[in-house]
Amino acid sequence: MDNFSSTLCRPAFPIGPTQFLEQLLVRRGHRVRLATNGREALAGTGEEVFDMVILDVHMPEPNGFQVVRAIRSESAPWRVA
Repeated sequence: MDNFSSTLCRPAFPIGPTQFLEQLLVRRGHRVRLATNGREALAGTGEEVFDMVILDVHMPEPNGFQVVRAIRSESAPWRVA
């Protein structure tokens, strides 16, 4: 089984879908890196290569759509899905 790395944005509420998804992925052997906002998610994609990035379209600073546009605008071909 391939192990995927993923970036998740943690929503404002303390318990919810982010924690559920994180636990599910970790239990299946995936490495998960969390970001609390769009800025952290973008910084993370600049620091390492991820197999998968999961974003919340309503996350703050910038939102998920803006993060995707920024990732796709990078020149590295692996960044474009």
